[in-house]
Amino acid sequence: MAQNEPLGRNQPVMTYMDHLGSAVLFGGYANQERLNDTWIWNGIWTQVNGLVSPSPRSGHSMTYDTHKELLYMFGGRGKDGLLNDTWTFDGENWKEIKTQNVPTARQSHRITYNPIEKQIYLFGGSGNDRNSLSDTWTFDGQNWTEVKSDVKGRMQHTMVFDPNLKGLLVFGGFSRKDGKKQLPSETLIMKDSQWHVLDIDGPAPRDHHAAVYDPHREASLIFGGYNSDYLNDTWQFKNSQWTQLDNQGPFRAGKPAIFKVDAKKIVMFGGASPEKFGLTDFWVFADKWAKWDR
Repeated sequence: MAQNEPLGRNQPVMTYMDHLGSAVLFGGYANQERLNDTWIWNGIWTQVNGLVSPSPRSGHSMTYDTHKELLYMFGGRGKDGLLNDTWTFDGENWKEIKTQNVPTARQSHRITYNPIEKQIYLFGGSGNDRNSLSDTWTFDGQNWTEVKSDVKGRMQHTMVFDPNLKGLLVFGGFSRKDGKKQLPSETLIMKDSQWHVLDIDGPAPRDHHAAVYDPHREASLIFGGYNSDYLNDTWQFKNSQWTQLDNQGPFRAGKPAIFKVDAKKIVMFGGASPEKFGLTDFWVFADKWAKWDR
């Protein structure tokens, strides 16, 4: 019997493709197995069964290029170790892009598209030694180029393009070296190929949280995550400061997928709660969080 929706999975990786009006889910980890299934969600789930597909993986990262109207994916952990392959998805088919100069294999990194520079940025993650990485790369659709980076490495952070900053906003995650884990509290901004560190008051340090730019509020949002306890707080970053919003959602970590559907609606899918990993529920945020029955 064919599935009519994806299995619940840990750390779902899901990206919204504006020109399709749909979100794409790929891979993840479920039932002690890494997956390579592709699903499109536009109010209902549809599985994509192409002739070519990336290998099974978790811990990968995806972003949407609004100019080329392509989804890009990089790396993750496969069945035989870490990966550093680059793929595109046009809504129907996957295609691997082969390049000579490429970031090292990793997981728990983030890639995000900057529409002003028309470049994809990659930052951080974890390598084979399990230490966090601090390197930064750009990708123009054909070639990877390393950018000088002098910030502390981190993994399981969030990174979103913020039009107000005209750059990328990074928050949370953790740094790890030789088994020692630290939760950084500073906010990072990547603009004009330079990192800027803001040591300002804001959310408690955390990892495995969610982040998205909210065009209605004209602010970047972060939600939930984990820092010894599951969190359910919502914060906005605007005018170079963090403000907590008075609208708590579900306690949620496991890097739930979050994306904007329109100017006034943010959708969150899956992740993990204190009771269960691999959730398949939807929540919607307008002025407050509410469970969404679709």
